[in-house]
Amino acid sequence: MSKTELAKRSGVSRASIVNIENGTQAVSLSTFCGIATALKVRPQHFLRDILETKKFLEISEQEEPDPKLREELNLVWMSKGRGS
Repeated sequence: MSKTELAKRSGVSRASIVNIENGTQAVSLSTFCGIATALKVRPQHFLRDILETKKFLEISEQEEPDPKLREELNLVWMSKGRGS
């Protein structure tokens, strides 16, 4: 789908789509949901990485996290190219 078509379907300007994609424009909840609807995905789809990162950081801060859960999250973290 082109940026122009996405903008039309989500009710924002093409410039807004470009700015959102580049991270130079904040997104309102209604725009966020409009974009998700236009792309035919659930809004949670866009939040998956954020939620995984948050969970990873919370577990990393625990004194004695569950080793199995920590290993699983490390694999997700590494698969996304975030590990060092």
